[in-house]
Amino acid sequence: MKEQRNISIHLDREEGFSIREIARRNNCSTTTVQKVLKQTPPEDISMSEAVDSIYTLASRKEGVLFSEEYSCLKEIFGDEIEKGVVGQVRRKVKAKASKKGTSVLFIPSWLGREDVMEKRDSIMSLANELHERMYEYIEQAVDETGASWNECRDILLSLAIPSYSNIPVSVQCERIDEIIHKLQIK
Repeated sequence: MKEQRNISIHLDREEGFSIREIARRNNCSTTTVQKVLKQTPPEDISMSEAVDSIYTLASRKEGVLFSEEYSCLKEIFGDEIEKGVVGQVRRKVKAKASKKGTSVLFIPSWLGREDVMEKRDSIMSLANELHERMYEYIEQAVDETGASWNECRDILLSLAIPSYSNIPVSVQCERIDEIIHKLQIK
């Protein structure tokens, strides 16, 4: 687990990410990132095996479904795949394809290989509805709170979609409760 994280840190650095971004991507401190980067990168047989396996699948005419890709990666890395590994493997697969002058195709599981137009239309319709609803809720929050549109958008999205913010939802809720408590005491 730790070895895989260290590999991920070195790969992120090779790709040009900042220390802070690497720490965020690997869910560790900037101090940990700096310590790991001072070490010699661990030999990563698993990563090259993963790249070769996924390249073989993704370079087929029918491409590779995410479910197939993830299943393959689980066989190589085990059940607990570190955050960022799938993206790193994909970037390396795309780089390999580029060097070989071939193309690769990664297919989202929701799209599949059959009835793709219908599935695309359905997802696009749902995304459009979600977009419209989001605007309605933001406008309602602006009306009810008097806060700016951007501030309302950010707080609504960060509470509704945990990955929208670096701050965990539980911490945001605690901060809000703390502020409310302090306001009630005054």
